[in-house]
Amino acid sequence: MGQGTPLKKLRHAYPTEAEAMRAAEAVLSGAARAAMTLEARLAGFEPGLLGGASVTVTGLRPELNSDWHLESVSHQLDPGGLVTSFRGRKGTA
Repeated sequence: MGQGTPLKKLRHAYPTEAEAMRAAEAVLSGAARAAMTLEARLAGFEPGLLGGASVTVTGLRPELNSDWHLESVSHQLDPGGLVTSFRGRKGTA
């Protein structure tokens, strides 16, 4: 199932091909979700960004232009002024 590398071996033997396929799909789906994270530091202050919210990102690479769930957001004062940083995962909460 899937293609390319890295390969992942399932730990257990499954009694049927259908059960093995469901297990493989679950692993593949979880890996795809884990792989799609985004961290950014914005050039300015964005007070509307809050942890737990969802945002739509546009203007980047096609695989990044999507809805993102913000796992954490920080607003900091540095020598250049107020800046906002965030970490998110692809999809909505």
